[in-house]
Amino acid sequence: MRPSRPDRRTAPTDWTRVVLIATIAMLGFGVADLLLPARTDWFGTSRVVAPFLALLFLPLLVLAAVVRGRTGRWLAVIAVVGLALGAARFLPSLPSGPVASAPGTTSVDMATWNVYLGTVPPDRVSEALLARAPAIIALEELTTSAAAALSADPAIRAAYPHRVLYPADDWSGMGLLSSWPLVGSPDADTLPRLIDASVAIPGAARPLAVIAAHAPPPILRPSLFGPAYDPGSRDATLGRVRARIDAHVAAGDPVVLLGDLNLTDRELAYGELVRGLTDTYHAAGTGFGTTWRPGVADAPLLPFGLLRIDMAITGPGVSPLHSEPDCTPRASDHCILDVTVSVPAAVGD
Repeated sequence: MRPSRPDRRTAPTDWTRVVLIATIAMLGFGVADLLLPARTDWFGTSRVVAPFLALLFLPLLVLAAVVRGRTGRWLAVIAVVGLALGAARFLPSLPSGPVASAPGTTSVDMATWNVYLGTVPPDRVSEALLARAPAIIALEELTTSAAAALSADPAIRAAYPHRVLYPADDWSGMGLLSSWPLVGSPDADTLPRLIDASVAIPGAARPLAVIAAHAPPPILRPSLFGPAYDPGSRDATLGRVRARIDAHVAAGDPVVLLGDLNLTDRELAYGELVRGLTDTYHAAGTGFGTTWRPGVADAPLLPFGLLRIDMAITGPGVSPLHSEPDCTPRASDHCILDVTVSVPAAVGD
């Protein structure tokens, strides 16, 4: 009598075992991310890439239908649990869309854009800004040549007669353009650059404090288990930004933070930054709000973002009305973030 052989249709192969182990590890990352939130290292990285980990469970469902037997059933269970965790985490945070302005308020259109160290030609920068015509614009990674071109552009000078430019030929260059007058002397910190200016909004009860900031990106440092996620320098910068915001709030100033914060809303530093404030995307955003995609100057960029790291945060008294990125490829790895807020109008207006 011949010995029985395992059913090849149901016996797990080496590759299905590898897939099963990998998916269990992904599920473990997802659970640990919820129960044991971390700032650094591997679990800190998992918070940044969490949406993509959740999406990986979609093809796993297809694979579960192909692989038969107990392995296939386990793959299906893990895929369903992984997708459920992702849905429970991300669907409630999706925004409801634009909000109508309330009576007795004045609307302000703003934008922030990282122009990627001069890779966006100056004429394209001018074209993009003039086409949308926000009253206030924050620019990050503004080089000396790009700042000179903007200052020499007659259309930009006419539309934005009030400018605060601190260009640099590294990532720290910053600029703030305003259609409306600035009140007092703008303040600025260096390395990393931060601009703090007050803008006189026509019809508003008080000047609007606008903080334009660019936080340094987290780094990957060597560790015993490979590259480890380290946002220490970024988080220290965001702490300084929050101190500026708190000073304005204490003085009763309406305040808005604009910029490339190199921060996702799943990280611990995000909760520390926005506590008591309002993220315009969550309050009045459209879609997923993602603003960054990988790319280099001489390669086509995706027409959509992958991570939401450019933000507009408002203080008390400033109400978000709309927040939406424009990811038209323009040689920058960042989309333009367009934002509309409202501030209290002056009595009698």
